[in-house]
Amino acid sequence: MECSHEQKEFRRKTFSNLTTHHAYQCLRCGDKVGNWLKHDDFPITEPGAIPAWDEELQDNWYASQRGAAKVKSDSEVLTSDPEYQEYLKSTEWHERRERVLVRDKHWCRGCHRHSASIVHHLTYDHKYNEFLWELISVCKDCHDRFHGRGDYDSNA
Repeated sequence: MECSHEQKEFRRKTFSNLTTHHAYQCLRCGDKVGNWLKHDDFPITEPGAIPAWDEELQDNWYASQRGAAKVKSDSEVLTSDPEYQEYLKSTEWHERRERVLVRDKHWCRGCHRHSASIVHHLTYDHKYNEFLWELISVCKDCHDRFHGRGDYDSNA
């Protein structure tokens, strides 16, 4: 599957057999964008000016995506859990939620363009007693985008 992110940079990659190839690397996910390029097609003519391939970028991206998939899965299970739904109505949750919104100044941590009305769980590892760093303020659009859906619960 080809990367669809927009930010990319021309880089050099040295393989274990010590051959070096050049291509664009996505600055978000670390994937190669397009084909390996021939020297005549380089956008940079000075070899020393070509940055090295960022090997950790792709590893970090896929690790974060696996974590996001786990949160999505946990979230789907919890939406049908009556005990968790009661917790979201509790004074304890509402106080914790308000502390997060105040900490984030009611500003969306996803896009930094809209005011936030939703407190989103980054993990459910400590459900019912979340650390505040496990919660972030987001706008409806970012929350819907994260969960890949059009509906949402403004308390979740």
